[in-house]
Amino acid sequence: MEKLVDKQQKVLEEATRRHVFEAVVRVTQKGNTPDFTVQQVADEAGMAIGTLYNYFESKDTLLIYVFRQLFALNRERCDSVAFGPGRADQRLERLATMFFQFGREYIIIFRIFNRTGLHHHLPEEERERNANYDIERIRGILVEGIREGVFQEMNAHLMAKVFFACMIGSLIAQPFLSEFSPEQISKELMRLFDV
Repeated sequence: MEKLVDKQQKVLEEATRRHVFEAVVRVTQKGNTPDFTVQQVADEAGMAIGTLYNYFESKDTLLIYVFRQLFALNRERCDSVAFGPGRADQRLERLATMFFQFGREYIIIFRIFNRTGLHHHLPEEERERNANYDIERIRGILVEGIREGVFQEMNAHLMAKVFFACMIGSLIAQPFLSEFSPEQISKELMRLFDV
């Protein structure tokens, strides 16, 4: 059985990791630079760089932690929209808008993650599970919309994958889409479902 002291230590460690995550977000959003240093993060977190390395053995492990935290945050936000009130088409459009806004808010981190190829360090099973969760959430909204008569008959699984691919592609295409608001992009994406 785990001792109370060990549980408290784990809680403190996770609180510190979360504090470092928030420092990474602030650093990347401050200067809109294409990268950051561990020293910048340590300074922003108000800790010595050696202390930061007690929690993350390298910049790569820090970035992987940051990515996982962002994924969890995005999932919470998406779930609140997907399972929230409104017709299926309204929720799907809000989901896309929220996703596009999220991508813009954290674009520097996503660019760093993709540029460094760290997504290959995540277990393939984890990547698939994450993508399948998002696709299934979208598919559920589509199926509900078909039942409600809001969407035309379609292969909901295939269309959910297409919709998901469009949302993921928007992260990569941010420089080409920056002139449009997330709401405009969502409305155009929703035209795929016009009856």
